[in-house]
Amino acid sequence: MDPQLKVSRAVTWMSFKKPFFGSCLMQLGTKEKDLGGCYGATDGTHIYWDRDAMGRLQTEPEVRYVMAHETMHVVLFHCEIFKHPEKWDLDVANVAMDWSINWELDTNCYGEMVRPSDMIIDPTGETNGWHWQEIYKFLMNIKNDNPRPFQGTPKEGKGKGGNDPQISKPNMDKIKRQLENAQGHLLVPSHKPTDADMTKMQNRIKDVTIRAAEADKNSGIGSTPGSILQIIEDIREPKVNWEELLHNIVVCRYPQDYSYARMNRKHFGSDLILPSTIGTKAGTICLGMDTSGSVGQEEISAYTSEMAWIINELKPDRVIMLSADCGDPVVIEFPAGHYFAPKDLEIKGGGGTSFRPVFKYIEDNAINPDQIIYFSDMLLGRSEIPEEEPNYPVTWVCSRDRGYVPPFGEFIRLEV
Repeated sequence: MDPQLKVSRAVTWMSFKKPFFGSCLMQLGTKEKDLGGCYGATDGTHIYWDRDAMGRLQTEPEVRYVMAHETMHVVLFHCEIFKHPEKWDLDVANVAMDWSINWELDTNCYGEMVRPSDMIIDPTGETNGWHWQEIYKFLMNIKNDNPRPFQGTPKEGKGKGGNDPQISKPNMDKIKRQLENAQGHLLVPSHKPTDADMTKMQNRIKDVTIRAAEADKNSGIGSTPGSILQIIEDIREPKVNWEELLHNIVVCRYPQDYSYARMNRKHFGSDLILPSTIGTKAGTICLGMDTSGSVGQEEISAYTSEMAWIINELKPDRVIMLSADCGDPVVIEFPAGHYFAPKDLEIKGGGGTSFRPVFKYIEDNAINPDQIIYFSDMLLGRSEIPEEEPNYPVTWVCSRDRGYVPPFGEFIRLEV
């Protein structure tokens, strides 16, 4: 069968049988392109397919799988790496994304869609269900011959003696071959896109996703993947004024009231008798900041800006700043009356993500804070959160739409 006919039949079949994917493909459009033998790719705007590669596929269910796979790259907005491609090892990123997508497609059994034998998955099964950026950290550890490749990842299980489990040599060899033979599914533009370009692309993808979900809903078939349903919920979620919410949660822990027991000195000598403000003064405030490898510079800037606002607003007696990835935190203490500025911070990190070191430092040093405000992209798992809720208030400020929501504390999504 001619490769063009294979693709056309796949799109038509999915329009009726898997309306979510069919609608996405109809909106994005499919184009032939020389991809050097890779089945398909995307630039975030269109889906491309390679004639020779499509010719190698023996069955129509395999073609459908490939088209669904490329669609997932778009709707999961994997093209976000276009903004800072220099930050990523693109081959490793492609493998991480492929593992994430193929696990979901395989797990949800999308009927007559079959993964071609040379489309990769995690041979260990350990990263199944992980966010692609967490898989990326796992793979970078392997590429860099880290003897503990699970370090800094949301791995729940532990090996003997409490150490992270080791990967068998056959599986390690398989993973390294995948990294060596990685095929790029994302067509990185030759010129770095502007913020306006990325916003336009993201809005377009959101529109495509919502329309496809509506088509699927109206069909009554229910072919929208679970991970996409969460994205749609985030898109449709009413936007709250997060700045006001942060202010209410953090600042209002120090209630103020008015009392006539002390007159307002500003009005001494006048006929007015006005009350003075009384309230609880902030004592020790801890600020946690995630400096792991998945946190971008824009997020760091947003974190420090909000921290400066909080501290200058509260004027606490003591401020302890703790920045950390999965290692020991960098700790800086600021005295009472210090006017906090972002330049005051020392940023170190770049590894995996864990919140345990910061909370352990607070416990080990017998610090009894009024509260801790922790800024992070929340790309981590339950095993990197303290097992027990601390005896002081915790506010999590998350800079990602789909970051992990901890089981305790207040949770706010920060717009970056």
